[in-house]
Amino acid sequence: MKCVNCGHDNEENARFCQGCGAALETNRNSLSELMLQLLNDNMFMVLCILLSVSVGFSLITANFSVVNILMTIFLWLVFAQSKEGNSSPKHMRCVSGTIFASYIIQWVLCCIYALTGLFFTVLYFMSKDRLWEAFYSEFGSYFGKYFGVFNSVADVVLILFSIGLIIMAIVGACLNVFGWRTIHRFAQSLYRNLEYGQANIVKCGAAQAWMIVYGVINALSAAVSLSGGNLVTFLSQGCMSTVFIMGSVLVNKYFGKGSENTAE
Repeated sequence: MKCVNCGHDNEENARFCQGCGAALETNRNSLSELMLQLLNDNMFMVLCILLSVSVGFSLITANFSVVNILMTIFLWLVFAQSKEGNSSPKHMRCVSGTIFASYIIQWVLCCIYALTGLFFTVLYFMSKDRLWEAFYSEFGSYFGKYFGVFNSVADVVLILFSIGLIIMAIVGACLNVFGWRTIHRFAQSLYRNLEYGQANIVKCGAAQAWMIVYGVINALSAAVSLSGGNLVTFLSQGCMSTVFIMGSVLVNKYFGKGSENTAE
């Protein structure tokens, strides 16, 4: 990048001119302008509204996420800040930190699923005979000749339950490693580049793809809720699905190949 003060050619992401020592603000200004355009886009305002609606419906059902509440607050703060013509990294850092918190929470949930599944598996194989003998001594007279069938079915159900928990842990871990971690790295690079005056945004395309994946997952969850007659959860998950899809569209619009100011 050429210094406007002395004309010296510097490295693309240099913060100061190697010739005269002047600060190089071109990259910072370029990224700041892109961020302001994104934050002032009507689609971003709609995204914030839909996220607020999703959180509101989840509060009604008492099935809310503190992370989603914090994300809603920080996105509205970023939006309000953009109306003053400012794209300071302060609140973007909070958004990135909230995504990281979600990443950590997902790991905790994966560990709980895995440990619970392993616990039931070990417990079953170590004590199933004593378990069913105790059950039979208590309720055997009620089941009589059907106890053998009940025993076999219960064995299958317990094993399937344990395997299901372990599979959920594995799938959740994969989504976390490749999904939330990627989105966090993208968000983290945004505020860091704004802070240090660079324009080297990472994981842009991957973050966009994973937002679509999470949008589809939330859409499927909404469909399941609707089939079960839970309209409030359907609306909450449906709005969250739209939030992810719109986020992906915005990332592609302002940081995608069509406006490439990024480096994977």
